[in-house]
Amino acid sequence: LAFKLLLQALPLTLLLFILFPRIPGPLWGLPEDTLSAKTGLSDSMQPGRISSLSDDNSAAFRVLFKGNPPQTHQRYWRGPVLSQFDGQRWSADNTLQQIPWKFTYAAYGAPLDYTVTLEAHDRPWIFALDLPATLPAKTRLTPEFQILSNKLVKDIFRYEMRSYLDYQTAASEQLNFDNYLSVPATAAPQTRRLVNTLSQASRSASDYVEQVLNYFREQPFYYSRQPPLLFDDPVDEFIFETRKGYCEHYASAFTVMMRLNGLPARVVTGYLGGEMNPLSDYMIIRQSDAHAWSEVWLEGKGWVRFDPTSVIPPQRVESSADLARIQPETGQTLMIQRGWLTRSMRQAGFAWDAVNNRWNQW
Repeated sequence: LAFKLLLQALPLTLLLFILFPRIPGPLWGLPEDTLSAKTGLSDSMQPGRISSLSDDNSAAFRVLFKGNPPQTHQRYWRGPVLSQFDGQRWSADNTLQQIPWKFTYAAYGAPLDYTVTLEAHDRPWIFALDLPATLPAKTRLTPEFQILSNKLVKDIFRYEMRSYLDYQTAASEQLNFDNYLSVPATAAPQTRRLVNTLSQASRSASDYVEQVLNYFREQPFYYSRQPPLLFDDPVDEFIFETRKGYCEHYASAFTVMMRLNGLPARVVTGYLGGEMNPLSDYMIIRQSDAHAWSEVWLEGKGWVRFDPTSVIPPQRVESSADLARIQPETGQTLMIQRGWLTRSMRQAGFAWDAVNNRWNQW
């Protein structure tokens, strides 16, 4: 009788398995609670208030390219744009996120097509390579080129994307450039004097940008995930006292230095890099790849990306993993030199990730 009941139940079981939705998550184990899970990004940042930043190596999303993947220095995955600065904290301009906007930029070269499988993160952020040429269904583009979903991403979300990696943006009537010049009057008094000195030695806006990058390159700045805390004036304290921090410290200080010289600038957050799974054909972008960089408006060039973190000399980057991410050409050599046990564990991790990815795609 039990055998007959089992045979009778099998067709219905198969039907339910195929037609009914399943809980999103890994092949084995319970799914994580996305409402309380850690994430690599936030809609605000306050440099100097966190003295230790730990790695979260869980996947943020996976990407399958239709063709060759982009070069390492082109893998800037755009997320929240932070333009409001109160002297301590950067935050997004929420009014711009509600404005529907049409594409306004000139694209050069061939587009790059790819498919993103985004893990649930309980935010509306949709990630794409700079600069998106298409929009997934039920999403919108803000005037700051950020893609937002019409609802929170609570489940695994797969979408097709096309991006142009070589582009030039145009001015938009929807943007008030005064918002990208604002710095509180009492903030960064020492930095203001430094900006005046560098500005007087510059021949143009582009030359001034290069002067600032050279300042970070030549002065004893260090990239560290365990920087000292900053209290009263995070920009001045970072530039003149501690000189140790990670991407948000550099992006914040660089953006403020641009604004103080009359150049519209903003902080862009997202992810940098990505690692191809050697056992499959897709790229993994992890939470530990979260990154912050700057965009500066230059006449005749539009919004131009600058990453001050990338100019720190390799010997002043404390972690080889960080070096591999922000300066891939130098860092990959150090990664290859790891011991056999570390390499074996990485291979096992890639194998398990490939299994989970196949499960998600199916």
